[in-house]
This record gives sequence, C-alpha cells and structure tokens, in this order.
Amino acid sequence: MKIKDVRTRVLRVPVKSPITDAYFSHKARNHVFVEMETDEGISGLGEAGQYFAVSSVPPLIREGFRPYLIGQDPAKVRELWDTLYKRSFLYGRRGVAIIALSAVEIALWDIIGKSLKEPLHRLLGGRRVDRVRAYASGGFYKPERDLIREMKTFVKSGFTAVKMKVGFDPEDDVRRVKVIRKEIGGDIDLIIDANMGYLPGTAIKVARELENQEILWFEEPVSADDVEGLREVKKNSGIPIAAGENEYTEFGFRELIEKRAVDIVQADVTRCGGVSQAKQIASLASRRGMRHAPHVFGSIVGLVASLHLVASEANGYILEYDQTENPLREEIIGQYIDLRGGYLAIPEKPGIGVEVPSRLLTKYGDKS
Repeated sequence: MKIKDVRTRVLRVPVKSPITDAYFSHKARNHVFVEMETDEGISGLGEAGQYFAVSSVPPLIREGFRPYLIGQDPAKVRELWDTLYKRSFLYGRRGVAIIALSAVEIALWDIIGKSLKEPLHRLLGGRRVDRVRAYASGGFYKPERDLIREMKTFVKSGFTAVKMKVGFDPEDDVRRVKVIRKEIGGDIDLIIDANMGYLPGTAIKVARELENQEILWFEEPVSADDVEGLREVKKNSGIPIAAGENEYTEFGFRELIEKRAVDIVQADVTRCGGVSQAKQIASLASRRGMRHAPHVFGSIVGLVASLHLVASEANGYILEYDQTENPLREEIIGQYIDLRGGYLAIPEKPGIGVEVPSRLLTKYGDKS
C-alpha cells in the first residue's frame, strides 16, 4: 500500500460569543484536517491543533511534507515522522510545523488501523481500562452567575470533575474559585487553568490561597517558556501542577519532565507531534511518577484519538472533554462518543474511527 495523495481542509466554525481565557479569545472554532489517500482506496483523517492563523498549515503540508509522503508506505509511520521532522528542522522543531506534522501522523495511524481492521488503542498496545474518566472543560471567562450556571450544568450532566479558568485578576480569581467550590460541593473535582496568565510569584500566592479548596490540579500557572518558574510554583504549592499543551515533541517535554516541573503532563496529540509522540511523552513521564492527562481542544478527531491513547497508557489519568461551543463537534459527537456517569467508553471502530460528513466540510469549509 502506498500514499497516493495528501490534502488539507480548513474549517471556520462561527460561535455566538467569544471564548476567552487569560491569554486568548476565540471568535470562531477553527479546524485544520489532513486527508490522506492510498492506492488501495483506504483513507486516513488527521487533525492539526492550530486554533489561530490556520491558513499557515495547508501550504506547509503541501510544500514541506507532501513530497516526502507520496509513494511511501503509510505503515512506516515512525520512519516517515523522522523524515518529516528532520526535513522541517530549519523552520520547525516547535509550533506550526509540529502541529502540522501531528495531523499527518494521526492520518497515518488512521490508515494503519483501517488496513488491519483494528482500533487505534490496540495498535498502541491494547486498552488497559474499559472506560476513561472525563472532565468537563469549560469555565471560560464570563459573568459569575453564568459561570455558576455552567458549572452546575456540567455536574447535572454526570461529570465528576470540572475545569474553570483563572489567570486574570488574582484576588478575583481566588474569590471566584471559592464561589464555584461552594456551589458544586466537595464531591466534585475542581481544576483551575491559568493559561499562562500569572508570573511565578503570583501563581504561588494564588495556589496558597486555594490549598484548602481541594483543587485537583493547577494548570499552566506560568508561561510555557518558564520551566524554572513552573518548577518554583510546584515546589511552593500544595496543589498538583499540570502543563504541556504548549510544548512540542519528546525533546521539548524532556526538560519539563526531567526537572520535575509538573505532576501531570498534558501532551496534545494534535499539537505535540502526533499519537506516537504523545505515547512516548507519557512513557517518559511515567518513569518519573507523573500522570498523563492530554489537552484536548478541537474537533471530534482529536478527542477520539486522545481517548484511544489514554486507554492504552499505564499512567493515563483523565481526559479533557471540551464543553465550549463547537457546532462541528456537537452535530456528530453522538455517533462516536458514549458518555455515561462522567466516563467514556473505548471506541472499537478501526483506526481512529471517525469520519466528518461531507455536508459539514462544505458547510464550514474556508471560503476566504
């Protein structure tokens, strides 16, 4: 079997209100998909976790990656990854090049699974659990009464863990977290995410103020580039520290892990280099006693790929289940996700097991 063609699709999905955290404001849900065809009629679908400047991905894949993929055996996924990584070294190593490479790699795994008629988790060593716990990821900045209503809705939906945003005004952040803790009760796990919004000293103060609020973890308290600062927060916090959504490849994660700057790594399969890289990063973390809770903020493709991954990991912890507005996901999620009591069933369809209907590709396809 040989790769016959590699194409990209950019989708721009409008949302009713901006989705705002401490660092970014999403005025649309942008998605980039890679579609890969083989000469045997088997196709693969991958996703790039590029939320802004999405038009940068298609030319990079077309000019930088496609020439090295056409005519190659998709089963040689690790060999192809090495080739593309090295060929993009002068302009890559992090950022958009690795995000684009992630989408290509996911599509390769999708083809492999379909050709062998095996789900992705089986290709990764088999599932270790029958279901994976999920947490409701939302809590973006909004008026307090709306935030309370949102968190309570998550709990009523059966989630046993929820996430809210901080990283704005430290004093108000602490106050809002305490309000939410009181509203949802002590039996629900509460995660806080600063999206790199604090300096280390501020993050430490916030963590100390919230140590009695039973926080499951404190996510991205400082800049992704400040590993020493992150390590200082972890050293001076009684709350577990999580980070990694803005880190790339096992090489980038090595410092984070070896310096024990976090308790929980959050490699994102659509951003860190793909499924193989996320698996390797989780393995490195496991050797240091760290858990893996993948970052997920995209379409159904990345979500289901991440579900396969977590199910196959010895240190797979919990899966982020994005609850923010995303019409593309919401229109088809019921076909692929079985959520009951805050837990997700493990998919058994070959490959990633997801197809995006052509009507949605047409409806949300980039018209610019």
